[in-house]
Amino acid sequence: MRRSHPLRPLDGREPPGLALIPRHFVNAAPSAPQRYPGRLTLQLDYPRAAEAQLRIAGHGAAGASLRILVDGHILAERTWPATTDSKPSMKPVSFAFPLTAGPHTLVLENPQGEDWFEFAGLDTGLTVSPLASVGRRAPDRVCLWLWHREGIYSKAGAAPVSGSVVLEALPAGKWSVIWWDLAKGEPATPLEIEHAGGTLRLPTPPIGRHAAASLELVR
Repeated sequence: MRRSHPLRPLDGREPPGLALIPRHFVNAAPSAPQRYPGRLTLQLDYPRAAEAQLRIAGHGAAGASLRILVDGHILAERTWPATTDSKPSMKPVSFAFPLTAGPHTLVLENPQGEDWFEFAGLDTGLTVSPLASVGRRAPDRVCLWLWHREGIYSKAGAAPVSGSVVLEALPAGKWSVIWWDLAKGEPATPLEIEHAGGTLRLPTPPIGRHAAASLELVR
């Protein structure tokens, strides 16, 4: 599955501030009709080289500009002139560029346009698991919520897939594992796992939308 959101970490975690990221950007000109931020800075850390693709969905009628910088170097620039149409039609545009393995700083800014451009997203060019998870843990308990990256946005879900949750530094002992079907609100039959300590790879059931699990150290 291709990763296509600008700020999701590459290990599947979802930051709580994801919903606070703006999509519209305008320069700091006093005449700008709307007060949007003028710059977006993304810190990327690539595990391997890949080709990224940045997408712009639209712009405001008063005209906009776009400058893309990677590690301080200008990668591309684009200007959209003002129009008399209050709702200008614009075909989405994409900018593809290679990134080497390692950390990179990607900056988008609107240096000249008096109106906004809309940032539609960034395809990092990397592949990740279609399943993601978050959780909380104590020495004797772990609680997990997992979701299908595409199916979670659909009432019907997506084709179910299975995977493994990697739990590091889990204490040794017998663990009781209960998976929950969240659509039915029902738990599955508890499983018992003898764990020698250290990293545990916990197999998941097929997940088409989302699921939950709890692990408890029983001895």
